[in-house]
Amino acid sequence: MEWTALAVALIAALTAVAGYSIQRSVDRKNALILKRRDAYLNYLKCVLGTSESFDRPETLYNLNLARMELTLLASDNVLRSLDKFDSFSKATSGRSRDDQEVRQMKELLSSLIAAMRKDCFDKTALRDEDIYKIIPFSD
Repeated sequence: MEWTALAVALIAALTAVAGYSIQRSVDRKNALILKRRDAYLNYLKCVLGTSESFDRPETLYNLNLARMELTLLASDNVLRSLDKFDSFSKATSGRSRDDQEVRQMKELLSSLIAAMRKDCFDKTALRDEDIYKIIPFSD
């Protein structure tokens, strides 16, 4: 009889510990998703800001700060898309982009936003082409 009570207590304790561990893991994952959403939004705001005032030092500083934040928080897929977009942006900055370059930049930005959405939301029905249409840069 003593062994039964002890076994029941031990099982209850192990169940409580396992439940706590699982909940803590879920809470950490949810907190990371919220941080990622904020970081993604901040980066996109900085990208939009550079299209309007790239020559201001604080604009470039804020963009670089947002990039560093993404380096820490973003998923691997988002970082790969960010690298493609960022590399193209740097290679074509400081001059007027032709129509083909603007389209390519919008395509890369669309892919980046799609990767961000996939990272932060369970599902999204939007395709890169759908996102492309609503990006606020003219072709």
